[in-house]
Amino acid sequence: MIPIGTEIFLPNIELNERNEIIGLSIIKGKLHKVVDNDNVIVEIVFPNRIKKLIKYKSQNICKTRDGADRKLFDLKTNIRLKNIKDKFQPDLLPEKIGILKGGYFSGNPLRLGEPNIGYVAQSNTFGAVENAQKIIQTIGAIDEDIEMLITTLDYLYYTNDYTKKLLGKYIIIELNSMFAQLMKLCDYDNNYKQNYFPKFKEQIISLEKKYKFIVIRDQIAAHRDTNVDIIHSVNNWRRITRFNIFKYIDIFYAHLNDFLTKLYPMEKKEYFLMRQDTTGNRLTTPMEKDYEKFDNEII
Repeated sequence: MIPIGTEIFLPNIELNERNEIIGLSIIKGKLHKVVDNDNVIVEIVFPNRIKKLIKYKSQNICKTRDGADRKLFDLKTNIRLKNIKDKFQPDLLPEKIGILKGGYFSGNPLRLGEPNIGYVAQSNTFGAVENAQKIIQTIGAIDEDIEMLITTLDYLYYTNDYTKKLLGKYIIIELNSMFAQLMKLCDYDNNYKQNYFPKFKEQIISLEKKYKFIVIRDQIAAHRDTNVDIIHSVNNWRRITRFNIFKYIDIFYAHLNDFLTKLYPMEKKEYFLMRQDTTGNRLTTPMEKDYEKFDNEII
């Protein structure tokens, strides 16, 4: 609890009669009195030196101007998204992309510290030294990203075509990243390089002749090539379809299942299979306290 008399900063939003934002500001004041667990009385000094006591939600008072700036942004976002939040039913989304109700395990290092996510990894993946296990861990993280993008794409079926192609573009970027990691694995595993990768590479080359996902990545996805005429760009954009993407995905995942099952069964379990099941209970980790959410929930 902030002591009485402490200087505080208050995010302030002015709305018109249609609940449209017409003004944003941060007001400096002092904590005057605690009303209850949810409300406080704050003393504000206006530019004309007139003092005024106002009632304010305790969750929105801040000790620093930076904190108030973040809180002001969160309040503004909450107002902007209110109609969507009122109409949208969160239970419609699967937990894979929705609100986590139970705990999940993931080997994706980007999810370390995320609430309700237990991080699982082999000890030789924690350092900066590259090895086969670390490459497979990265492939597993890419697989998780692709899985979430596809699930999001499925639940946005009724969006316009540009929105779908936009998500498809990011799936293509991730597929290119996965191919790069599989090529890198050849440097650390000669058995994989000689007995598994060549056939897979031939299949991808065959697809590339028709669908040109590498060109899409380089010219209109991960990079924007300005040395390409508009017709060429449009033709590349037209190739981003669910049908074409799944041509690649079917080959990628048949290949992953084949060599992971035979060469890396433990890694397959930790980085690909374990995240499919919930623990049913909330998970907490020491790093959770330092985790910064994309959106702060406003009540």
